Amino acid sequence: EARKQWVIEATGRDSKFRTDGQLENAKVFARLCLSNGQDKAALEHTVTAMEAIAAATDPTTKRGGDIGGQVRTAAPALVRILYKFGNSFNAEQLERIKRAVSGEVFTYRIRDHGTENHAMDFVSALYLLPQYFPDATWKWAGLKGREFAKDGRQTFTSQQMMDEARGRILRRGRNFYRAGHAEQLSTTYDMLSARSSFLLWEFARDPVVRDAGEALTVYHVGLHALNGFDGHTMPPFNRRNALQARSAPDGRILPFSNLAAWLFWGLNERIETNPADGQTMDFAISSLRIPEPLNRIARGAGAPYEIRGANGQFGFWGQAIPPQTTRDPETLRYVWRDRDFAIGGPVGVNFNPAGYFPDNHMFNIVWKSKNRLRALE
Repeated sequence: EARKQWVIEATGRDSKFRTDGQLENAKVFARLCLSNGQDKAALEHTVTAMEAIAAATDPTTKRGGDIGGQVRTAAPALVRILYKFGNSFNAEQLERIKRAVSGEVFTYRIRDHGTENHAMDFVSALYLLPQYFPDATWKWAGLKGREFAKDGRQTFTSQQMMDEARGRILRRGRNFYRAGHAEQLSTTYDMLSARSSFLLWEFARDPVVRDAGEALTVYHVGLHALNGFDGHTMPPFNRRNALQARSAPDGRILPFSNLAAWLFWGLNERIETNPADGQTMDFAISSLRIPEPLNRIARGAGAPYEIRGANGQFGFWGQAIPPQTTRDPETLRYVWRDRDFAIGGPVGVNFNPAGYFPDNHMFNIVWKSKNRLRALE
């Protein structure tokens, strides 16, 4: 609780919002928490940011900026803002938000897939925004030949949106538990999926969807707890774009999994610069808690032990992409987790350079140390 409060207070010190239409979600969270939902500038910034994104001329292109990226960031953040602080908006502001998110730009994007963490951001919003606005009519721009437009509909009711999202959430959960996923243990992206599954666990009213959100959160966070050593995620894994370290001096970037390990388990060091990193704030203000067995495992309970597993291939909602009928493992992996060191490496790799293989991290030896860097790779 002390770490969460520090993140909120450190982020809330910044008093100015951007004026270019992008939602500064971490700052909004912090300032609304510190003001008990009464920060009028944070509330209006949320509304105008949604309207700016919705005003994009074409939801299928990047004209006017990376609209897909803006929606992906803003949609799950808006979910938490509405469900936690919705009563702080006045009726006119809520109507403006509803009009913005039910337009073509948002509806097109949150019914898309993208990468695996994108899909979790989108599908959580696809379910929870219509649940919040049950009387909205959602406008669909459509793309011919895509899964989402084959029935020719141009508008959706909130219940239709939720039904569609429910099926995708359950498919993802079943398939990920059965065969893993491509971003499994990614130090950059896997915890982003957990951030959005947290939303379903916390706010979905359908007990089946809520249980699926809990199961997906346990899946993503549990993998990092089991495969972590003193806050360091053990390879092999895909999609690493920053070096793991115990701290980040001089404003350097730390992977999200290292930040989450500090927030959840007190591992690594407190991040003095850019404390929320835009994502840890979601966890900091959540009313949910990581299950205690995962906390004990992350802090070293049960060591020494070995892990034999596999990282899955990419698939939409965890399904095989035709003409394939199964998702064969992408990487067979082995980890030895001792009390004072850990080793992780591949047993076998199905390399596919033209596929989902950016920034693959294959081998690491890491040891107990107070040094910022304490690994050989």
